[in-house]
Amino acid sequence: MKLSDWQKIKLGEVCTIEKGTINPIKNEKILFYHFSLPSYDNDKSPEEQYGSEIKSNKTIMSEGTILYNKLNVRFKRIWNINFKLSPNSVCSTEFLPIRPRKQCEQLFLYYILSSDEFTNMMLTATTGTSNSHQRISPEFLLNTEILLPPILEQKAIANTISSLDDKIEANKRIIKNLHEIVKVLYKHWFIDFDFPNEDGCPYKSSGGEMVDSELGMIPIGWELIQFSNFLKIRNEKTSDLDFPEYSVTNLGVFPRDEKFKKQLSVSKSKNKVIKKHDLVFGMSREILNWGLMRDTIGGVSSAYNVFSIDNQRIDPLYLEEFMTFRINYFMDIIKPASREGQGIDKSVLIKKHIYLPDENLFYKYKNTAESINTYINKLTKETEIITNIRDTLMPKLMSGEIRVPVEEV
Repeated sequence: MKLSDWQKIKLGEVCTIEKGTINPIKNEKILFYHFSLPSYDNDKSPEEQYGSEIKSNKTIMSEGTILYNKLNVRFKRIWNINFKLSPNSVCSTEFLPIRPRKQCEQLFLYYILSSDEFTNMMLTATTGTSNSHQRISPEFLLNTEILLPPILEQKAIANTISSLDDKIEANKRIIKNLHEIVKVLYKHWFIDFDFPNEDGCPYKSSGGEMVDSELGMIPIGWELIQFSNFLKIRNEKTSDLDFPEYSVTNLGVFPRDEKFKKQLSVSKSKNKVIKKHDLVFGMSREILNWGLMRDTIGGVSSAYNVFSIDNQRIDPLYLEEFMTFRINYFMDIIKPASREGQGIDKSVLIKKHIYLPDENLFYKYKNTAESINTYINKLTKETEIITNIRDTLMPKLMSGEIRVPVEEV
């Protein structure tokens, strides 16, 4: 096929936006499957909610559509509904349910909507009262021009890109499962105290001796140490160095540009330095925002509290798991205040305690966890490489710069 067979057309010529709505609260005893923006962010798993729990109108879902978020399009919440829907499936009215016509392959349309080029065109027409609530109009979306090859070539291009996406998603699933295995092992040994005793039986369940402590009953012989023994305040400023910016939520430390468009401050020189395995606390109120820095170096708001960890006294990853499982123990470090977003009370934090098992048991856990984390790192790097290949190929395939043999379909 020739490139001249490709057509420049308006999106509305090859797809429609479905508009049927329902008010679930009028069907309060019916169980709905709610495709919301939060559920997209939560591993693309629709929420199961009764009609009485849903307080506003929703769009009726149907198979063979693509949900395109009209709110904050830069986040690319684009959901390809290429699977069988449960009865009573609805979606947020912040999604535009786009249905392709026969001359447009659904998966190819999904990649058009997901492309940086298309997203940038949408960003030119967003409107809203604040930077955090910018929407596009359905009319603008449908009037946007796209380049459309013949249907067979659409399928060939989509299949090529999706083969890379499938590998990326498979790796992500394995990585997630491996992280869960490490957490399960930690909980079993260091929260439930059912690590293997000298006979290979679960310690606590087999009647292992326990003693009382500030943290409740713990195995006899375990050491209790105060946070002041291994935490040191870090107040180093980034100065004029152009370190990447990070933010902190209750889910951990992450590059700021993954979730926010605006940088932390006008001048990055005021930011605090954070280094690998630093313990970082963001602004908190009812939820404690904290995490362990995983990357080599970066910068955070000067209002954040940053601590370096003496890894000769405690393993940072052990500390992270302990704080995750015992998070209620740390809620009193949030300063009481009337306004949203407060720092933590450092004097309360450094008086906290953590228990440490004997060295043999800890190293059994550490060796297992490290072997799993080594494989996670290998898969993560592989995923990054495949993602870069996909991101490089995708615009070239979608523009016709690189052609895919149609015979391969």
